[in-house]
Amino acid sequence: MIKYMIIFVASVFISSVSQTILKTSANQKYDSKLQEYLNPKVIIAYGIFFLSSLITVIAYKGVPLSLGPILEASGYIFVTLLGYFVLHEMPFANDGNLTYELLVERINGELANVLGNLVQRTISMGNKYFDGKVTNKSVVD
Repeated sequence: MIKYMIIFVASVFISSVSQTILKTSANQKYDSKLQEYLNPKVIIAYGIFFLSSLITVIAYKGVPLSLGPILEASGYIFVTLLGYFVLHEMPFANDGNLTYELLVERINGELANVLGNLVQRTISMGNKYFDGKVTNKSVVD
């Protein structure tokens, strides 16, 4: 079952890649609707998505139907991270430099900055408004 779960998550990742390709294609300007929908990026993205669907069908041979939606939910994480990275690192209608090291650096840097800022503000507000004490008013002594 583990082998099929890995195959399932891989197909979700492949689907996320195709969605990210579609996002980058949607950011470009086209002369006509025909060029917008029949350009190489869109055709490749839908081909990748179709491949991902076939892999998912194969993976369901060993994955229980109740576990499928749980594994499928990892796609939200993949699409968010890949979309943020690709759309952030690639200037509009230009090529960008996409490497694994840059992806890890971007995620770690953004997470550290945002999470650190949240924790610092939360502690500061707790000290300022509640004299640094955390109490539960609903607990009866």
